[in-house]
Amino acid sequence: MGYLIGEIWLWLAIAYTIGLAAGWLIWRLHRRKTQSRIDDLERQVSAAKAEALESEAERSELAAAAVAAEAEIARLNARISELMEDSDGESGN
Repeated sequence: MGYLIGEIWLWLAIAYTIGLAAGWLIWRLHRRKTQSRIDDLERQVSAAKAEALESEAERSELAAAAVAAEAEIARLNARISELMEDSDGESGN
């Protein structure tokens, strides 16, 4: 009877060791794939943040250009009014 129990325990220990090794390998492969995916997503997030910063800078530049253009338009409209008044004044003389 002791011999039979010894043989069963031996095979159980071997199966446990094989299962432990297989589980560790599977876990490690899965972790490597997961980490690779995480790294890829982090790179994509960094690229998106950089692009957002560039877009924000460009938007600020365009807003400043729009303000400058509006000021130029107002200046030119004032000049047109001035010239029209001068023209009306000369026509009346």
